[in-house]
Amino acid sequence: MKKLTTLLTVTLLTIGILSGCGESTPLLTATDYELDLASDMTARGIAPGDNAEAFLSAYGEYRIFTSID
Repeated sequence: MKKLTTLLTVTLLTIGILSGCGESTPLLTATDYELDLASDMTARGIAPGDNAEAFLSAYGEYRIFTSID
């Protein structure tokens, strides 16, 4: 009986932990990288011909965060 209770507790705990995982939502989307032809810039202010430092300053703070919907 004690083994059954322990097994059931571990199983329910595992199911509970796994059910808490949600869909990850990135902070930057594909539209952040699209080039607007009218202004010749991206949504983050990067234009063709900008150097690597400009790109890193606009997109460098990107970290992977997730949220549960």
